[in-house]
Amino acid sequence: MFDYVRRAMPYPQSQSLTNEEVYAVTAYLLHVNGIIGPQAAMNAQTLPQVKMPNHDHFMVVYPTKPQ
Repeated sequence: MFDYVRRAMPYPQSQSLTNEEVYAVTAYLLHVNGIIGPQAAMNAQTLPQVKMPNHDHFMVVYPTKPQ
């Protein structure tokens, strides 16, 4: 999510947000969807600790081939 927001937002001026602004948008999206609380800090250390609701149910579409 962080990477997409960083590359795509805002619409007419993509890649113009600072990292802090991207973390803020990411935190907002996670909060609105009930994944983190309203006071959760979002930065490079805390973002990888967020467990997405469907984390345990992803399917590997292209598994690595044994060599």
